Amino acid sequence: MEEPVIGSATTADRFIFVSWPKSEWPLNIRDEPVLAPLARWAQHYDAQNGGKTTIRWVQLPQTSYSSDHKHRSRTDLWLLPQGYKLENVALSTIADSLNAIFISKPSTSSSSVATSTSLGRVIVVCTHGRYDQCCAKYGQQVWKQLSESHIEATVLPGSHLGGHRFAATLLDFIPEHPGRMYGRVKADEISTLVDHLASKSVWLDRYRGRVDLSGRAQVVEAEALRHGALAHERVEITAQTESQYIATWANGSINVHVASKTYQGPKSCTIAPESWNRWYSRNPLG
Repeated sequence: MEEPVIGSATTADRFIFVSWPKSEWPLNIRDEPVLAPLARWAQHYDAQNGGKTTIRWVQLPQTSYSSDHKHRSRTDLWLLPQGYKLENVALSTIADSLNAIFISKPSTSSSSVATSTSLGRVIVVCTHGRYDQCCAKYGQQVWKQLSESHIEATVLPGSHLGGHRFAATLLDFIPEHPGRMYGRVKADEISTLVDHLASKSVWLDRYRGRVDLSGRAQVVEAEALRHGALAHERVEITAQTESQYIATWANGSINVHVASKTYQGPKSCTIAPESWNRWYSRNPLG
């Protein structure tokens, strides 16, 4: 049986997308010394405030990047799902700009704080071929077609989002929502994807989950959506036991029984199959 996509979404409370030329996207932030202040801020903030900050890269359309990345001193940051873009951020004082957004308290003078603007809907498609060939093979096509569609959103090519075996993978951030992840999207399915995105409904066949939830909770939320919860509604999830959950929304609720199962499958387009332990719903279909 093919590994299901639901329950596989990358989990994070905060995504920071760094504007950086695609040809220089590092595999890890530790590989880019000029971004060390950003890595230190994320580590400190998570330790002090809890949750998880994930740092990734995007290439902004029609942006001219300095060719000397070792001496690049400024960049733009996209903070999602918080919905802010920090423009022309000085890398040396990046903590001040981030603190102004996340804790409303710059550590030094306000003159070091970058200008912030509110973002609308943002969709990031993984096209990171250097990380995995799947992301280039499928992600680039999906990003191109989605960016040329009528969807009212900023569509950006991004670096590794997690789970490249599910390429093409994308993250959909709607204002005031934690964000949803989709996977195994193919170029010939763009019209179906766009229909769901435009109506702000969830395409359950390709839905990996809500990024603020654990794998188990992602499975539970999907069952709520399958049984009448609307995409814009907040689904409250309560654990009864390790495998029994209750999902509640405005006009309904459902008991969901989850279990784990081992699946066999390729890690990417070019790597031999491996084993994956995943959560799934034991509720009857329908």
